[in-house]
Amino acid sequence: MLVTILFCGLTLSSCTDDDDVAANRPEPDGPSAVDNGTWKDLSQYMDTSVNPGDDFFMYCNGTYWKNTSVSASLLPQYEITGYTNDLAMAFSKKVEDLKVPVKVKFLADYEKRDQTAAQAQQLYDKVLLNSGLDAATTKEEAWKAAARLAKAGAFMMIRLVPFSKGGNIRFYAYGDEIEYMSGISFGGHGDSDGGGADAHHARRSPTYDAAFVSSLQPVSNATRSVSETEWPLLVTYLKELGFNPEEVYTVSDYFTQIGSDPKSDNATEYNKVLKTMQDMDVEDFKNLAKSYFRADTTFISTGAMAAVNKELAKDAKEVSKTSIEPYMDKYYFSYDISKEVGDKLVSADDILHGEQAVQEIMDVFTERIKNNTWLSEGSKKNALEKLNNMAINVGRPDKWISEALNNIEGCTNALEDLYSIRKTRLNAYKILNGKPTKQYSLHAMLMDNSDTTLGEPNAFYQPNYNSINLLPFFITSPWYDASQNSAINYETYNTFGHEITHGFDTDGSKFDKNGDPNALWATQADSEEFDRRAKQLIAWYSSFDLLPETPGLKANGEKTIPEDIADLGGMELAYQCYNNYLDKNGFKGEQKQLQLKRYISTITSLALTDRMVLMSTP
Repeated sequence: MLVTILFCGLTLSSCTDDDDVAANRPEPDGPSAVDNGTWKDLSQYMDTSVNPGDDFFMYCNGTYWKNTSVSASLLPQYEITGYTNDLAMAFSKKVEDLKVPVKVKFLADYEKRDQTAAQAQQLYDKVLLNSGLDAATTKEEAWKAAARLAKAGAFMMIRLVPFSKGGNIRFYAYGDEIEYMSGISFGGHGDSDGGGADAHHARRSPTYDAAFVSSLQPVSNATRSVSETEWPLLVTYLKELGFNPEEVYTVSDYFTQIGSDPKSDNATEYNKVLKTMQDMDVEDFKNLAKSYFRADTTFISTGAMAAVNKELAKDAKEVSKTSIEPYMDKYYFSYDISKEVGDKLVSADDILHGEQAVQEIMDVFTERIKNNTWLSEGSKKNALEKLNNMAINVGRPDKWISEALNNIEGCTNALEDLYSIRKTRLNAYKILNGKPTKQYSLHAMLMDNSDTTLGEPNAFYQPNYNSINLLPFFITSPWYDASQNSAINYETYNTFGHEITHGFDTDGSKFDKNGDPNALWATQADSEEFDRRAKQLIAWYSSFDLLPETPGLKANGEKTIPEDIADLGGMELAYQCYNNYLDKNGFKGEQKQLQLKRYISTITSLALTDRMVLMSTP
């Protein structure tokens, strides 16, 4: 439906290529260029019983739609994917087949932990003794001891998460909770999705929210409630850990600042654990620190795991080894996995293609901003500055941070592996702290416990970092293939334009060129006009029937508006890039029209099947 409206001046064509006869027609001003690239056969997804003029989407995707069942528990929110899903699964299989050396060794050491239990127990006892926790007699000594445990590789009581402030990588701290889930202790906060209208975006985090970021103040800044007066023991912990408290932030007065109830459950979520820790007397805090430390005994032996299970049985929980691998992948191996993917699955040509594609999109976007008729000059200036300062992360980092890559070759047991891996991550955080966001945003995201690796078939925009992140799936074969028809390859530009447009949607426009929470609009009139246009798009999307077989089930444009803006922007930018390409390379007349029809067929077959997000509830 969207494609029909966007390109109504063109005759809609089949998803198969039966128009090659056009190549034999004479052109009025000399011969046209011809594209002989491979054309994909998508017939297995089509329903040719449907008249393409009546329902082009179902004509291209009807068989896949009818043969794909979706659990009722997922409604009204899910994604229908066809050809793109098959490509993503194929890419994921390639990633799964990679052998990440540190992961291979760790899992092998974990399997033989009973043979190395004595060594692991000795290490465990030594780390506890050297921390001085048992000998601590004051709260300050106990907090310092807890920090020494973390420095030695034990589970951190205080989590650190990277974000961007003022164009540099910084960290915010929060009290973590121990939660046993399917056999391993997990932190409960670091993978929050930010909620709200964009809960279904591929990747969201608390650092996405402008109000959240603006609420962050330096831990030792006495001008606000998040100060050394309020957090003296956290300051002690950070100093012992090796961080300057002036460069670490915490969440404070967030809900008060946005007019919400400061006593609500959500308002107290971020700081309640930390406040509870700080209010404990010394013995209670020492016992709590030991409970965090004891969580790692499951890595010593099966007997130690059984002892933990005996304790957990009171709450009907059980520790199992089945979640060890996903736990380690999420919290500790993401950077190593990403390097393996980047080294083995991404070529220099892939990077070059991706960067050139992004530059084409950026050039078109720049011209559109300059030629905009309703923005003031001040807003245009802000938008151009943001676009020019955007971190463009394509495929993989130019250079890896060697200190962030794990090396456990000299370790003799799983617990020693774990301690070494955690120490590596802590050291990497110290290296990241203060680095320019534009150059280091991808490194930060690959280390922030968010499940993000280069092996994820994904692309996303991160407003706080003002970065677009085109992971390898979107720049490598079979998604992109130089031998296929240019109409297919230029459709992949839609993804690039989609992510760039996110920087200027109803959420992204709240952040400036550095990813700080400053709106782009230089005047109230610009802001109001943007809102008016957004409401028009909301009304438009809300008029759509979502499911072919369920007439009357409407989209909810209020919830999907950031994605809808990005979809519209991505398609228009990519379409303009393709027009430019055709003109520059001598396509005209029948051949140009043929290629444009092929482009429309491709975008309907590939792009829209990848974004049928159903959010029909008010």
